[in-house]
Amino acid sequence: PRARLDEMRAELGDDTTMLAFVYVSNRLACLAVNGQNQPVIVDLSWERIRSATRGLRTELEATALLGGPAERLVRAALDSRLAQISKLLVEPVLAAVGGTDRIVITAPGELHRVPWVMLPALRGRTVTVARSASRWLHARTQERRAADPIPGFVVGPGVARGAEEVDRAAKAWAAAAERRAPGSATPARVLTGDRAGTVDVASLAHDVDVLHVVAHGEHAAYAPMLSGLTLTDGILFGYDIDQIPRAPETVVLSACEVGRSQVRWGEEAIGMMRAWLHAGTRCVIASPVIVADDVACELLAVVHEGLAAHLEPAEALAAATERTGLITPFAAYGTGF
Repeated sequence: PRARLDEMRAELGDDTTMLAFVYVSNRLACLAVNGQNQPVIVDLSWERIRSATRGLRTELEATALLGGPAERLVRAALDSRLAQISKLLVEPVLAAVGGTDRIVITAPGELHRVPWVMLPALRGRTVTVARSASRWLHARTQERRAADPIPGFVVGPGVARGAEEVDRAAKAWAAAAERRAPGSATPARVLTGDRAGTVDVASLAHDVDVLHVVAHGEHAAYAPMLSGLTLTDGILFGYDIDQIPRAPETVVLSACEVGRSQVRWGEEAIGMMRAWLHAGTRCVIASPVIVADDVACELLAVVHEGLAAHLEPAEALAAATERTGLITPFAAYGTGF
């Protein structure tokens, strides 16, 4: 059911702001809502924002692939671009409504290229990018399935540092369980090599509450359900994900390395994100662009420390970003808190 404005304000309270961006006929506006102040609608300059985002993909990916002086030059250009986008897109809205530490964003397809958590105005805040205001509100009213989530991990073929990333994440869960009840920790379920086939992964996804997948991606920009994860015996498509009887509540996708030259900008991880949310997953942590293996390994391992401590996904991502100092395109999609 469609949420009413008064329902949204009551749920948001005084600590959360919703930024609902709306694009119609070459015009962009944002409805900003929280429980502190009256809602406001802010008109934004779509032409200037569109101009500022041109070249963003190239700079984001170059910072992940380059090193040395070239990387520093590109990083400086990227920082300048992100500051400009933040000034045009977010800062006027937060100034009008009064910002909070927790932000819910809904955005049209024209803004899928924006790496929200990298924008200066949103750094240090807990951010979730929801499918819609109504879906976010509805998910907030649903009970969580498990008080102590069960984690599962998958490493697809040919991913550098994939095994290390999963090993560190699994150890974070074991350490958290040991702190809560000494002697109670059980090994996390980890699928690698020949065990990481499509049927095996679908079965694991049904059994766990938190699923972390490190794999190459096959991405379909215009048909998200045909996006897929490359596993040992083939591709797990979005349609396969939709057949999982009980999708995990949280999915972490470290799968953003291939297929970019063949697809429309901004749709890579978005395609898989949509497939998991369509199947019933509450939140997906993913990046829409290339992220260096070292960065993904360091950041996502710390994210799992937060998840194992029962933080919400967006909270765990924000805490990991602050702790590691790594500013990345990874974002929480869906109901991150």
